[in-house]
Amino acid sequence: MGQGCKVFLDESGKIYNPGDPVPALAAVFIPDKALKGVRDDFTKLRGSAKHWGADTDDPKFEFSARRILSTTDSNRDYFAHVNPGHADRILKKMALIIARHRLLTLTTCFNRPQADESAESIFTGAPGGYDRRVHLPGLFFGLVAGMCAKENLDAVVIADKDFVQGSFWHDALRATREAWPYFKGKGLFSTWAKYGEPEWRLQGDIETCESFQEYGVQLADLLANTIRRAKRHASKITPYHELEAGSLKEAPGFRFGFPGVDVFLQMHTDAVRPPWRGRQGR
Repeated sequence: MGQGCKVFLDESGKIYNPGDPVPALAAVFIPDKALKGVRDDFTKLRGSAKHWGADTDDPKFEFSARRILSTTDSNRDYFAHVNPGHADRILKKMALIIARHRLLTLTTCFNRPQADESAESIFTGAPGGYDRRVHLPGLFFGLVAGMCAKENLDAVVIADKDFVQGSFWHDALRATREAWPYFKGKGLFSTWAKYGEPEWRLQGDIETCESFQEYGVQLADLLANTIRRAKRHASKITPYHELEAGSLKEAPGFRFGFPGVDVFLQMHTDAVRPPWRGRQGR
């Protein structure tokens, strides 16, 4: 039996919209034993944010990367009265929470149309006959499940209810679960031949919440937004497959050679770069 864990998901862009050229999906893995520490750190950050001008008294206040990063006051909502320097500090402190608790993270950025073709090739021949629109998130769920197997985590998946619309995400998770044995021959996990097929470690269906209720969802939002922003603005962020292989040398092992699919396995604090940094004013 593995370690209990919550996997929080969010996206930037709309992956179910074929017209979105660079959608991003992010997962933050928080072991059950680390949940209280993460929440305590966010409680402290909430106090700092209030001191810096954020409207933390609103019952639906959340650390929304899109709002913090916005350069238009009308779109900044709770952060309209937070100056750029303090907004920058909020983002950095969120990234430091990930580092302090050594949280696993996984962010996948899809470059269309190559990414759609890569994902479809993985599901070819798999059971279910699901609409090809679920293939990209299905590939993402495969990576999440592989990470859980690698780290011996029994995980519950939690996402913002606005993120899980209709049956789309549930179908994607079900398609991946049913196609799990088929991934072996598709090269998604390159070391299955040596170590055997990893267990499916995602428990049940996707649980939903309001994003303001879960700090894990807000961290996933930060990851997805900053990586997508960096990709769209051609910032230099190194995909994991170009780095020294370290934590994932053992089973199940990941292969990141799929055209149009970039995978990042840590929070890149350099990516947390508000658009006003380096300029005077906003």
